[in-house]
Amino acid sequence: MYLYTIIITILGFIFTIVVDLWMVVLFYLLNLTFSILIDVVRGAWMQDKYLEENIGKFQGVRLIFMVLLPMVIDPFIGSFIILYR
Repeated sequence: MYLYTIIITILGFIFTIVVDLWMVVLFYLLNLTFSILIDVVRGAWMQDKYLEENIGKFQGVRLIFMVLLPMVIDPFIGSFIILYR
């Protein structure tokens, strides 16, 4: 399910080193498009699988892993790339 996003992300990182800015923008837009589409479909599928009485617990855990951790970890990855590129 995430194969398209992973492939486009890896190719995007490779092309940032090798080619021009327009290729980076192209792969970024492809990555963004597939990520949004996959997240919407996965989110709807997850909502159907939750039990009604436990939906708050599952949504809280999902928010921790899908929002909080990337918000904390990604700035360090970005600063590492900016400093050592």
